[in-house]
Amino acid sequence: MFKKVIAKNRYKPYTSTLGTIMTDTSTYIIILQVIILIAVYIFRNSIPTFLKEKAKNIATKQDIGKITNEIESVKSEFNKDLAILKTNLSLKSQSNFSIQEKKRILIYELVETFNTWLYSIVNFSFSGYNIQNIGEIKTHRKNLEKYKLDFNVIENKLNIVYNNKEFDELKRDLTIATLEIQYILDQAISAYELKLYEKHHLEIEDYYERTVAQNEIQTKIFDITGKYYDDMKEEYKNIVRLNSIFTEFLKTELEKDI
Repeated sequence: MFKKVIAKNRYKPYTSTLGTIMTDTSTYIIILQVIILIAVYIFRNSIPTFLKEKAKNIATKQDIGKITNEIESVKSEFNKDLAILKTNLSLKSQSNFSIQEKKRILIYELVETFNTWLYSIVNFSFSGYNIQNIGEIKTHRKNLEKYKLDFNVIENKLNIVYNNKEFDELKRDLTIATLEIQYILDQAISAYELKLYEKHHLEIEDYYERTVAQNEIQTKIFDITGKYYDDMKEEYKNIVRLNSIFTEFLKTELEKDI
């Protein structure tokens, strides 16, 4: 009996200690679980917010970088366009200057060629020509055609860089008047040459009759040249008036470019 009691009491303290240890372990586990739950809660609520803010910051930096790049790109394009504009304006200015200079040069050349043509007509004289040097008259007529052609060439060149209605009208009137006096001269020269040949090639053997015929031809030659000078006198007055108006107009135009 006594042994049984001792044996029963022997195992009792051990059981109580083990229970206490088991109880303490369970408590620790529960506490640990609570800590883990709290940590998980904190992690679930804090980390996404952090990551979201982090991502937002990264996105903001990327957006700023993108905007900056776009601004720099626009700035670069603007500077490029500005440079092109400046170049175009410079070229246009140079081009305008070249056109104005070309116009000025061609106007001078036009006046020079016109005066050469005009004065070669009005300064022509029949004095001193005879059957021996009649070839010189033919040369003069060829020169008149050349002077007129030179004038037409410069006129066409000037039309490319200069377009003015008043200028065209004045030039037209002056050109027509010049062509009219050249026609008068051509007609007079043709008639003059014909009479010179007729006078030189008279087939009259009788000296007296031949002399009378030559005098009659010479009288007709005087009539031809006299009529020519009378016609030219009237036409020349008109030419001087038109040329004066034309010249004054060109002076005004040239002063505008200065």
